[in-house]
Parts: sequence; C-alpha cells; structure tokens
Amino acid sequence: MKYKIISAVGLMLTILFNISSCKKYLDIKPDKSLVVPSSLNDLQAMLDDAMTMNLLWPIGGEVYSDNYYITDSDWKSIQQIDRLMYIFDKEASYSGDWFLTYRIILNTNLVLETLEKIEDRDTDRKKKIKASALFYRSMAHYILLQEFSLGYTISSKNGDEPGIPLKLNSDINSESTRSTIKDCYSTILDDLQNALPDLPSEVPYKTRPSKSAGYALLARIYLSIGNYKEAGKYASLCMNQGLNILDYNLINSDAPFERYNSEVIFHITGNYNTLLDPTVSKVDTNLLSLYPPGDLRRRLFFSQNIDSTWSFRGNYDGSASVQMFCGLAADEVYLIQAECLAREGQDNDALAVLNTFLKMRYDSSFTPRTASSGNLLTLILNERIKELLFRGVRWGDIRRLNLDGDNIVVQRKIQGKEYLLNHNDLRYALQIPIDVLAQSHIQKNRR
Repeated sequence: MKYKIISAVGLMLTILFNISSCKKYLDIKPDKSLVVPSSLNDLQAMLDDAMTMNLLWPIGGEVYSDNYYITDSDWKSIQQIDRLMYIFDKEASYSGDWFLTYRIILNTNLVLETLEKIEDRDTDRKKKIKASALFYRSMAHYILLQEFSLGYTISSKNGDEPGIPLKLNSDINSESTRSTIKDCYSTILDDLQNALPDLPSEVPYKTRPSKSAGYALLARIYLSIGNYKEAGKYASLCMNQGLNILDYNLINSDAPFERYNSEVIFHITGNYNTLLDPTVSKVDTNLLSLYPPGDLRRRLFFSQNIDSTWSFRGNYDGSASVQMFCGLAADEVYLIQAECLAREGQDNDALAVLNTFLKMRYDSSFTPRTASSGNLLTLILNERIKELLFRGVRWGDIRRLNLDGDNIVVQRKIQGKEYLLNHNDLRYALQIPIDVLAQSHIQKNRR
C-alpha cells in the first residue's frame, strides 16, 4: 500500500507551502486566496495530503525519553539544537514540532469551516470528512500538549497550569493565548468524542482514521491522564472491533517490519531527528537485559553495530525509514487494557490479556504469566517499555508515572558530565520555541 498523497491540483500544497511569518495564528499565515476548496473531493484531498497530515509529527518528547543514549563523538558532531535537547537545556525545543503540528490543525480547521458551506446531498460522506478532521485536530492538540505543557492526571492539582493555544478556527487574525491544561484536555476529548460516531469502521488506507483509531486514541489519552477506568473502556471497545497481533514467530528477522502491517491501526510518523537516527542513537544494555531468552523482540527490535553497541531496528514504518512510527497499533491497545484491568483489581482478566499478547512475542518456550510471576502492574509496565520504545509513547508514561509517585529520573552523560531530568522538573514541559515567543504574546514556560 502506498502513501495516499493526493494533490487535488495543488490544492493544499499551494496553501501550506506558501507559509509566511505572522505574529497571530502561531506564526502560520497561509494565503487562503490562492485556492478555494469547493467540493467534498477537495476536502478529502486536504486530509489525504500525507506529507502534511501523516509524516511530520512532533518528536521532542521521544528525544527527552530514556530509550537511548549517544556517544561523546556523535554529540560533538550533531547540530547545536540537538546537543542542547539531548542534555535537557532549559530553553531548547524544536520549532518544527510546533509549526508543523499547527499546520495540521490549520488544515483541519479549513476543512471543517469549508464543509459547512458546501451543499452536497451526500450527508454520510460529509459526516465522515468532519469526523476525520476532528480526529486529526484532537490528536495534534494532544501531542502538542504532551510536549509543551506539564504532565497532568485527574488526581493532580495542576490543571490550571498553562496548556497550549487551542486553535478551533482558521482566523489568522485571532490572538493566540494558552488555555489551561484542564481546558485543553476537555477540548481534545470533546473533539474526539464528537468524531467517534461518524468515523468509518473500515478505511482504504491506514493513513486515514477509523473507528478503531478513535477508540485507540481515546484509550491512549485517558491513560495519559490517569483515568484508568475510561482508558480501559475504550481499549476494550477497540479490541471488540477486531484487532490483530502479529505473531513474531512468523516475522522474518532479516527484513524490516512491513509498513501498514496488520497490527497497525493508524499510521503516522515523527519528523526526522538526528538523535533518534539508528546510526546515532544507541540502546542501553540495561534495556536489552529486559528481554529474556525466548523473547523474539530481542532480535527483531535490535541490531548489533560494528563497535558492539546496539541500535533499534523495530520501526513499524518499515523499509529503511529513519522516521519513527508513532501512530496507533494493536499492541499498545492490549497493553492499555491489561494495565487498566490490573489497576481496577481484575488481575485474572489482566493476566489473560497480557498472556494473549505475550504469546505472540515469545518462541515456543513461552510460559504464561501467573499470579506468582511477580507484581502484575510492574510486569505490564515493563512490557510497555519493551514493546513501545521509539513510538513517542514513553514520554507520556514517564510524565504520568512520575505524577503517580514513581520518581523516574532520565539521565544523560556526555564528556564525563551527568545531566538529570528529575521527576518534578519544570523541563517536563519543553520550552515554547524562541521564534514563537519572539513574535507573539504567548506565555513562556516557567523555569
């Protein structure tokens, strides 16, 4: 299956690639007079522009996570912004993560507004287009919130801290201000709940959102804010749609994972980043030690370099891509369901879900986990580390688990100096990009 990059006679490429600086609307100002979408085909083409909507999602959270390290020599050779990001510089952030994601949001707002003006009797198609746009807007706001605002759970008391600017229209003259974190989550969940009834059960491309994708995203978001009851509910609804877990016994270890494989629910990738490039990032041996004999992920996820270090190769984007898959997949949904069941005290059901999943990750030596296998929640959380690395998921886990009292510390060591990101550090909200701060009245993150 190929990416569905549809130009529609240059419809949105003309708009979105002629972006000029603007203090308002987050420094994104398209010339909307160049092309005016006038049909449902035009609007679908805007959502099907994979270069804008699927391939360049934020990566800063994964850069700050604890899945990898780099060598002193590589650190010296990379560009300055990557060096600063790697050591958690208090003012560093990626402008591209901000601008490219708000470009997605702008695209969705143009679709939603234009949809209201188009007279077309195909109401079912109109509903599906609206639902897809709301899904994208929800996911884009959510990932921005994960990167540029502090962590939040329903049991924490920081809901009134600054979130991100919520952009719910395409007015380039509206002043951008930061909503509270709590209001941001409320809007994100509202968009997704409004989208859910009209998302299609089947899609021709995995780069289009489906009903399963809606359930999976709701499960991820509710998990990230510690609402385990709702997260488990939507994980269950997603599983009831019919999910497939790849049997790793049948995967060719000499080839990369297939793009759009049967486990993928919704496909997006992160923007390219040097720090996460497998030729630069190294996997720590402490992480490798989590994979016992018989765990097939050890050979499918990692490759040994000439210098005896290890690199990650288990990217679900397939081929030789250096862009990280950060979409939605069945393995994540199974692990959300298992964790939520365990947190609700339903240990037997949690073990059943966990074992159904793990059976597909081990060779014939696999022994099902039981109540005597150790702390169940710890087992499940370790499986999240082992399964979802380099997916853009670990950052959210660190943030919510620290708010639950886990005190995870992310560490870097460069040229003999240690850099720490402690559990209560304000740098868990990356700084608003300097060029945004310079050209707007958006509030800076506290340090």
